[in-house]
Amino acid sequence: MLERRQCLLGATIKAPAAKSRVFLIGASLQTGILTGSQIAGGTGKQSSTATGSIVVTPEVTYGPHGKKVRVWPPAVTFDERSQTLTANLSGCLTNLDSTTGLPVVSCTEPETIGLILSTLSAHSFNFLAENVGSGVYTVKLNIGATATATSSSIAAKSQVGVGVGIVGIENCVRALRDSPASRVAPCCHAAS
Repeated sequence: MLERRQCLLGATIKAPAAKSRVFLIGASLQTGILTGSQIAGGTGKQSSTATGSIVVTPEVTYGPHGKKVRVWPPAVTFDERSQTLTANLSGCLTNLDSTTGLPVVSCTEPETIGLILSTLSAHSFNFLAENVGSGVYTVKLNIGATATATSSSIAAKSQVGVGVGIVGIENCVRALRDSPASRVAPCCHAAS
């Protein structure tokens, strides 16, 4: 099992003095998951399972002590896959004997089934950091990659990866109106 969490993308942004300010954080990533499983016959029912996922968790901190700012949503799954292959194979072949014409059962070579599945995707999602004041903020995208594989037979494998990515931050003024759906006004300045 592989489980790794590291910051791959980040930026620093300075917010001017203003009330009701938010950061609109755009995260774009190219991600890939490879899963493969193989089973062999001759020993009853068998299965192989491989899973993989990539989860992005944004983090916004302020000041020299790294005070955390609330970000919504707190995490987004960019990719997730679970693959299971099962079979119940006998591992035996039946052929006719050329001299007698009777069936001959041979169990020397096990039957096998294999499956490989690979996906490469590109994703984008926007996060919102609320109630930021003036000052310098650090924005990080913590990217967690998890891969697991189990097999009651020959093999199972799982690999996950993250390719190119970008983080964009817009400093916006939040407008307080009657409707909660109209809480963000047009953004004024973009920085990354």
